[in-house]
Amino acid sequence: MRPSRSRRSLIASLVASASLASTGCGSSSPAIDDSPPAPGYTLVGTSTDIDVCNTDAAATLLRCTASNTTTPRVALAICGDLVVNDTLTLDQAGSNVEVSGMTTSSAPLSVDGDFSSTGSVTATNTQSFAGDFTTAGDWTTSAPVTVGGNATLGGSLNAGNTVTVTGTTTQDVPGVTFDLACAQAPTVATLVSTAAAQPEADTLAILPSASLVNVDAATELTLGCGQYALDSLGVNAALTLHIQGTTTLVVTGDVHVAAPLVIDLKDNAAMFDLAIGGALTVDNAVTIGGANDGPRASQIWVGVGGAMTIGAPVTLDGSLLVNGLVTANNTLDVTGSAFLGGLSVASPVNVHLTAGAPATTTSGCAIPGEADGVLLRSR
Repeated sequence: MRPSRSRRSLIASLVASASLASTGCGSSSPAIDDSPPAPGYTLVGTSTDIDVCNTDAAATLLRCTASNTTTPRVALAICGDLVVNDTLTLDQAGSNVEVSGMTTSSAPLSVDGDFSSTGSVTATNTQSFAGDFTTAGDWTTSAPVTVGGNATLGGSLNAGNTVTVTGTTTQDVPGVTFDLACAQAPTVATLVSTAAAQPEADTLAILPSASLVNVDAATELTLGCGQYALDSLGVNAALTLHIQGTTTLVVTGDVHVAAPLVIDLKDNAAMFDLAIGGALTVDNAVTIGGANDGPRASQIWVGVGGAMTIGAPVTLDGSLLVNGLVTANNTLDVTGSAFLGGLSVASPVNVHLTAGAPATTTSGCAIPGEADGVLLRSR
């Protein structure tokens, strides 16, 4: 939401004159601390360290809520093709992988769970699956493969090297299907447009929508309880966001990271949602979560409506939803789960499924309130 001119004046006034002590989320009086910053943050022409905490409960974006259910969890879901030209590793027990497309791998693929692909699977490097292996097409491999469970193929097995299956191998099975429910996956751009249009009631201070379009000086910012909407985010100098409370950051456009970006959760942070309506381009290191107290994957959700291009290391503790293609030209390390519109692995990708992390299921992403058409909920 873009502030009105009068609201912008109010922000400038608050920034210039406030000297209230910082308060926690849910306290009776939101506060702004205008002590001199180090290294500094520029807001409406004033250098200050802004600590905003809105008293109202944040209207936060929907996230996948299925965790410990009787339905098998999916650590990595891909609504498109999977291309593995560097190592792809899922190292936690029960880390199931589902691909709604073809799978091609020329680098090691290791899955500590089940693996399913609706299209054919072609491998010229080692594959290791702790659970079952399923493809609705042919399976062609010229490198050693191990399967801890059963192997079920809608087509034929063309093995140019050793294939070791602990259970049974069944070929030419008609009608091999599974339901990844890609059509039911949340559309991040829709969530973003709805969130950006929703007003924040009784908010004393908000973040101007154009304030982080070009971060050209080292910046630290603390965001308290609330929903903050930005036009776009351009990180051209080091940016650190400290999350305090239940917080949603909505970016209606693109995000370009050309300098280090760190987003960490304070001790009293409840949940953090980052929703990007456009594309995410990473040309410098990005760290989201885990900076203070280790992995907090159940509290963090990141959604991207467009493509995600990774040219520098990305570390995320949480759930990742990308509607477009993810191109990993540098390391991607996710402690949680990922639901992607496609994945091209050109640098190591690691997914560490955690017990508390929201995860997809074989019936798709659980969307509370979807039956009522509710895209946003307060919590």
